Amino acid sequence: MARAFADCFVRRDRDDWAQRAEGRDCCLSPVLDFMEAARHPQSLANDWHIGQPFVQPAPAIRFKT
Repeated sequence: MARAFADCFVRRDRDDWAQRAEGRDCCLSPVLDFMEAARHPQSLANDWHIGQPFVQPAPAIRFKT
């Protein structure tokens, strides 16, 4: 069974699988590399990465005034 799944998944790339899953009730999300994660809309909206020109994760606990 594992071989059958592996043969199926290798036919498409990560972005194709993510696009096919979009808008469907399934548990699938792509694994992003660090820079892709830093540019992701959710990361940008939540300020999860800081720094210029060297991007790094923001501290987990941030107090806002």
